[in-house]
Amino acid sequence: MYEHTHEVLSALADAGITADYVQVGNEINPGMMAPYGQTWSFADDSGAHWDDLAAFLTAGYDAVKDVDASTQTILHLTNINNGIGSLTWWFDEVTARDVPFDVVGLSYYGYWHGSLGDLQDAVTTLSDRYDRDVVVVETAYPFTLEDDTDSSWENVIDRESELVQGYPATIAGQAAALRAVQDTVASAPGGRGIGSVYWEPAWTDAAGNGWDPEDPTSGNAWENQALFDFDGQLLAGASELAPDAADSAWSRAAVYDTGDVVLHDGAAYRAGWWTSGDVPGASPWSAWQSVAESDDEGSAAWSTTTVYDTGDVVSFDGAYWTARWWTRNQQPGSTPYGPWVRTP
Repeated sequence: MYEHTHEVLSALADAGITADYVQVGNEINPGMMAPYGQTWSFADDSGAHWDDLAAFLTAGYDAVKDVDASTQTILHLTNINNGIGSLTWWFDEVTARDVPFDVVGLSYYGYWHGSLGDLQDAVTTLSDRYDRDVVVVETAYPFTLEDDTDSSWENVIDRESELVQGYPATIAGQAAALRAVQDTVASAPGGRGIGSVYWEPAWTDAAGNGWDPEDPTSGNAWENQALFDFDGQLLAGASELAPDAADSAWSRAAVYDTGDVVLHDGAAYRAGWWTSGDVPGASPWSAWQSVAESDDEGSAAWSTTTVYDTGDVVSFDGAYWTARWWTRNQQPGSTPYGPWVRTP
């Protein structure tokens, strides 16, 4: 486990690629490398081997961190529809064995895994119980129920009865379904839902892109859930992966660029540089600068989070102050040698 993980990530590193996140296993509710790391008797009748699974997961974690300590490790489960207890049961076992990991990963396909409410409950419960951020590492939705005429496999989702109510199998329906998953994760109480990953946006029915990598003519049962249509054109759903528009409520999961404005705790903030997950107002040295309203004299109230340049005027403690040089988080009048001079 260690050697394989280390070898793969080292190959990426040698190519100049640093992995931001690495899953140690994929949808590992039943464990991995069964029967040795299984969590119930499914490969044989020997029962659960939690200690062995813990050793495998820890070896994977160690390999990831040995290649690059900044890479975040994910433990990835599925089947939210079986109830939150089916997830806490698993994580309780691995955390009891001190398995290290950084992020909880979940699969969520609305046609299989319950309601958006179930997803939000899972994000909130797991993040609170294990003090980890949560990301949906797999989600998708069809833009059509039609099968690509070149495909030799029937679509996995191909009937109206399989769809999530309110989300038709159309281009707009696919985009709306993806946005709904993202909003559900980002707005989960606790603020620990950090995003979602679409799987698999580029799995179109092209030669060499089928289920069997050894057979270039093998088909694909997922092409109607890709983010490209049967002619290879990018679909509207892809735009839902872009950063949220400015002037919206701040989200821990969103990515913001310089100049973006958000609302948080009743105040407006502007991003001074690229940021994600940085709470507005939490620190005077964060990326966020408060956007204060100007008074009748055209000057805004001084704020700890705002960056001021030479000549900027603010109001503070019943007086007006002018910045003599660049400053941030230095209170006007606190020292005669500071950046602020009182304006007559």
